[in-house]
Amino acid sequence: GTTLRVTQGAVLQFAQNKGVIVRGRLEVEANSPSAQRAYFTRLYDDSPSPLGGTDGGSGQWTGIQVENAGTTMLRHSTIKSANVGVTGSGSIPSVVFSDCSAGVQARLPASITGCTFSNVGNPITASTNEASGTLVVSGNSITQGISHFYGVPSMPLRLTWTNNTMDQVRVYGEVAALTFTGNVGVSGQKARLDLGYANSNAAVIVGPVSFSKDPNQRVRVARGYYPS
Repeated sequence: GTTLRVTQGAVLQFAQNKGVIVRGRLEVEANSPSAQRAYFTRLYDDSPSPLGGTDGGSGQWTGIQVENAGTTMLRHSTIKSANVGVTGSGSIPSVVFSDCSAGVQARLPASITGCTFSNVGNPITASTNEASGTLVVSGNSITQGISHFYGVPSMPLRLTWTNNTMDQVRVYGEVAALTFTGNVGVSGQKARLDLGYANSNAAVIVGPVSFSKDPNQRVRVARGYYPS
Protein backbone atom coordinates (compact mmCIF):
# COMPACT_ATOMS: atom_id res chain seq x y z
CA GLY A 1 0.00 0.00 0.00
CA THR A 2 0.88 3.67 -0.23
CA THR A 3 2.78 5.42 2.58
CA LEU A 4 2.02 9.01 3.59
CA ARG A 5 4.85 10.64 5.56
CA VAL A 6 4.09 13.73 7.61
CA THR A 7 7.17 15.83 8.40
CA GLN A 8 7.89 17.17 11.89
CA GLY A 9 6.39 20.60 12.43
CA ALA A 10 3.58 19.99 9.96
CA VAL A 11 0.05 21.05 10.94
CA LEU A 12 -2.79 19.12 9.29
CA GLN A 13 -6.23 20.68 9.70
CA PHE A 14 -9.52 18.94 8.99
CA ALA A 15 -13.03 20.28 8.48
CA GLN A 16 -15.80 19.24 10.85
CA ASN A 17 -16.85 15.59 10.40
CA LYS A 18 -13.87 14.91 8.10
CA GLY A 19 -10.82 12.83 8.90
CA VAL A 20 -8.22 10.28 7.79
CA ILE A 21 -8.84 6.68 6.77
CA VAL A 22 -5.59 4.67 6.63
CA ARG A 23 -5.52 1.71 4.27
CA GLY A 24 -1.76 1.84 3.64
CA ARG A 25 0.67 3.43 6.11
CA LEU A 26 0.69 6.82 7.88
CA GLU A 27 4.03 7.92 9.35
CA VAL A 28 5.12 10.96 11.31
CA GLU A 29 8.79 11.79 10.76
CA ALA A 30 9.62 12.97 14.28
CA ASN A 31 12.59 11.04 15.60
CA SER A 32 12.88 12.33 19.17
CA PRO A 33 10.80 14.05 21.86
CA SER A 34 12.79 17.24 21.31
CA ALA A 35 11.86 17.34 17.63
CA GLN A 36 9.05 19.68 16.67
CA ARG A 37 5.80 17.75 16.82
CA ALA A 38 3.39 17.11 13.97
CA TYR A 39 -0.20 18.22 14.63
CA PHE A 40 -3.55 16.80 13.53
CA THR A 41 -6.32 19.23 14.45
CA ARG A 42 -9.49 20.95 13.29
CA LEU A 43 -9.80 23.59 10.62
CA TYR A 44 -8.86 27.14 11.68
CA ASP A 45 -6.95 25.93 14.75
CA ASP A 46 -3.75 27.98 14.55
CA SER A 47 -2.75 27.33 18.17
CA PRO A 48 -0.05 24.68 17.44
CA SER A 49 3.43 26.09 18.04
CA PRO A 50 4.53 26.07 14.37
CA LEU A 51 1.69 28.52 13.59
CA GLY A 52 1.81 30.56 16.80
CA GLY A 53 -1.81 31.71 16.62
CA THR A 54 -5.08 30.91 18.36
CA ASP A 55 -7.78 28.28 17.93
CA GLY A 56 -10.48 29.84 15.77
CA GLY A 57 -12.13 26.53 14.92
CA SER A 58 -15.33 24.96 16.15
CA GLY A 59 -16.71 21.43 16.29
CA GLN A 60 -14.65 18.29 15.86
CA TRP A 61 -13.02 16.42 13.02
CA THR A 62 -13.55 12.64 13.04
CA GLY A 63 -9.97 11.47 13.74
CA ILE A 64 -7.63 8.83 12.29
CA GLN A 65 -9.26 5.51 11.44
CA VAL A 66 -6.85 2.67 10.71
CA GLU A 67 -8.48 -0.11 8.71
CA ASN A 68 -7.44 -3.76 9.03
CA ALA A 69 -4.68 -3.62 6.40
CA GLY A 70 -3.48 -0.17 7.50
CA THR A 71 -0.59 0.72 9.83
CA THR A 72 0.63 3.89 11.53
CA MET A 73 3.66 5.35 13.26
CA LEU A 74 2.49 8.50 15.03
CA ARG A 75 5.30 8.92 17.57
CA HIS A 76 5.73 12.52 18.81
CA SER A 77 2.55 13.79 17.18
CA THR A 78 -0.36 15.68 18.74
CA ILE A 79 -4.00 14.86 17.96
CA LYS A 80 -6.36 17.63 19.00
CA SER A 81 -10.12 18.34 18.88
CA ALA A 82 -11.07 14.98 17.34
CA ASN A 83 -14.19 12.94 17.97
CA VAL A 84 -11.98 9.83 18.29
CA GLY A 85 -8.24 10.44 18.04
CA VAL A 86 -7.22 7.02 16.69
CA THR A 87 -9.30 3.94 15.90
CA GLY A 88 -7.34 0.78 15.13
CA SER A 89 -4.86 -1.86 16.25
CA GLY A 90 -1.08 -1.92 16.53
CA SER A 91 1.35 0.26 18.44
CA ILE A 92 0.58 3.84 19.53
CA PRO A 93 3.66 5.31 21.24
CA SER A 94 4.30 8.84 22.55
CA VAL A 95 1.23 10.61 21.15
CA VAL A 96 -0.47 13.58 22.82
CA PHE A 97 -4.30 13.52 22.72
CA SER A 98 -5.94 16.82 23.62
CA ASP A 99 -9.54 18.07 23.78
CA CYS A 100 -10.99 14.93 22.17
CA SER A 101 -14.26 13.15 22.99
CA ALA A 102 -12.28 9.87 22.92
CA GLY A 103 -8.58 9.20 22.61
CA VAL A 104 -8.04 5.65 21.33
CA GLN A 105 -10.65 3.09 20.35
CA ALA A 106 -8.36 0.09 20.22
CA ARG A 107 -8.87 -2.97 18.04
CA LEU A 108 -6.91 -5.84 19.50
CA PRO A 109 -4.09 -6.64 19.68
CA ALA A 110 -2.73 -3.19 20.50
CA SER A 111 -0.27 -1.33 22.72
CA ILE A 112 -0.51 2.25 23.96
CA THR A 113 2.67 3.49 25.63
CA GLY A 114 4.10 6.82 26.72
CA CYS A 115 1.06 8.83 25.59
CA THR A 116 -0.56 11.86 27.19
CA PHE A 117 -4.33 12.30 27.39
CA SER A 118 -5.49 15.80 28.34
CA ASN A 119 -9.16 16.80 28.52
CA VAL A 120 -10.25 13.56 26.85
CA GLY A 121 -13.62 12.18 27.96
CA ASN A 122 -12.94 8.48 27.23
CA PRO A 123 -9.16 8.15 27.00
CA ILE A 124 -8.90 4.48 25.93
CA THR A 125 -11.64 2.00 25.07
CA ALA A 126 -11.63 -1.51 23.64
CA SER A 127 -13.99 -4.42 23.06
CA THR A 128 -13.32 -7.95 21.88
CA ASN A 129 -16.45 -7.87 19.70
CA GLU A 130 -14.31 -7.49 16.56
CA ALA A 131 -11.01 -9.22 17.41
CA SER A 132 -9.16 -10.96 20.23
CA GLY A 133 -5.68 -10.35 21.57
CA THR A 134 -3.92 -8.50 24.35
CA LEU A 135 -4.13 -4.78 25.04
CA VAL A 136 -1.04 -3.32 26.75
CA VAL A 137 -1.39 0.14 28.31
CA SER A 138 1.79 1.32 30.03
CA GLY A 139 3.59 4.50 31.00
CA ASN A 140 0.82 6.91 29.98
CA SER A 141 -0.39 10.13 31.59
CA ILE A 142 -4.20 10.25 31.72
CA THR A 143 -5.24 13.35 33.63
CA GLN A 144 -9.00 12.69 33.63
CA GLY A 145 -11.73 10.52 32.18
CA ILE A 146 -12.77 6.88 32.44
CA SER A 147 -11.33 4.16 30.19
CA HIS A 148 -13.71 1.29 29.37
CA PHE A 149 -12.95 -2.32 28.33
CA TYR A 150 -15.33 -5.15 27.49
CA GLY A 151 -14.75 -8.83 26.76
CA VAL A 152 -17.32 -11.01 25.01
CA PRO A 153 -17.74 -14.67 26.05
CA SER A 154 -16.25 -16.14 22.89
CA MET A 155 -13.19 -13.83 23.01
CA PRO A 156 -12.38 -12.82 26.62
CA LEU A 157 -10.43 -9.66 27.29
CA ARG A 158 -6.69 -9.70 28.04
CA LEU A 159 -5.56 -6.41 29.55
CA THR A 160 -2.17 -5.33 30.95
CA TRP A 161 -2.42 -1.91 32.60
CA THR A 162 0.83 -0.87 34.29
CA ASN A 163 2.76 2.21 35.45
CA ASN A 164 0.21 4.78 34.32
CA THR A 165 -0.70 8.09 35.92
CA MET A 166 -4.45 7.85 35.69
CA ASP A 167 -7.95 8.41 37.00
CA GLN A 168 -10.20 5.38 36.50
CA VAL A 169 -10.57 2.13 34.51
CA ARG A 170 -13.72 0.02 34.17
CA VAL A 171 -13.67 -3.59 32.99
CA TYR A 172 -16.81 -5.53 32.00
CA GLY A 173 -17.62 -8.88 30.45
CA GLU A 174 -15.34 -11.91 30.33
CA VAL A 175 -11.72 -11.39 31.34
CA ALA A 176 -9.12 -14.02 30.47
CA ALA A 177 -6.12 -12.14 31.94
CA LEU A 178 -5.78 -8.87 33.83
CA THR A 179 -2.72 -7.14 35.29
CA PHE A 180 -3.09 -3.84 37.17
CA THR A 181 0.18 -2.80 38.83
CA GLY A 182 2.39 0.23 39.44
CA ASN A 183 -0.25 2.85 38.68
CA VAL A 184 -0.71 6.17 40.49
CA GLY A 185 -3.68 8.52 40.65
CA VAL A 186 -4.03 12.21 39.83
CA SER A 187 -4.87 15.18 42.08
CA GLY A 188 -4.13 13.25 45.25
CA GLN A 189 -6.51 10.39 44.38
CA LYS A 190 -5.73 6.70 43.98
CA ALA A 191 -5.58 4.98 40.60
CA ARG A 192 -8.87 3.11 40.47
CA LEU A 193 -9.94 -0.11 38.76
CA ASP A 194 -13.63 -1.06 38.75
CA LEU A 195 -14.48 -4.68 37.97
CA GLY A 196 -18.01 -4.41 36.65
CA TYR A 197 -20.33 -1.45 36.90
CA ALA A 198 -23.97 -0.99 37.93
CA ASN A 199 -26.44 -3.87 37.86
CA SER A 200 -26.12 -5.32 34.38
CA ASN A 201 -22.39 -4.98 33.62
CA ALA A 202 -20.61 -7.76 35.50
CA ALA A 203 -16.95 -8.66 35.12
CA VAL A 204 -16.59 -12.44 34.73
CA ILE A 205 -13.06 -13.55 35.57
CA VAL A 206 -12.09 -16.70 33.64
CA GLY A 207 -8.30 -16.46 33.93
CA PRO A 208 -5.41 -15.09 36.02
CA VAL A 209 -5.63 -11.66 37.63
CA SER A 210 -2.68 -9.77 39.15
CA PHE A 211 -2.95 -6.70 41.40
CA SER A 212 -0.05 -5.19 43.32
CA LYS A 213 -0.54 -4.27 46.98
CA ASP A 214 0.01 -0.58 46.47
CA PRO A 215 -1.21 2.43 48.48
CA ASN A 216 -1.55 4.34 45.21
CA GLN A 217 -4.11 1.92 43.76
CA ARG A 218 -7.69 0.98 44.55
CA VAL A 219 -9.50 -2.04 43.10
CA ARG A 220 -13.27 -2.09 43.50
CA VAL A 221 -15.48 -5.06 42.63
CA ALA A 222 -18.69 -3.28 41.72
CA ARG A 223 -20.22 -6.32 40.08
CA GLY A 224 -18.11 -9.35 39.22
CA TYR A 225 -17.50 -13.01 39.95
CA TYR A 226 -15.39 -16.06 39.20
CA PRO A 227 -17.48 -18.74 37.47
CA SER A 228 -17.57 -22.06 39.34
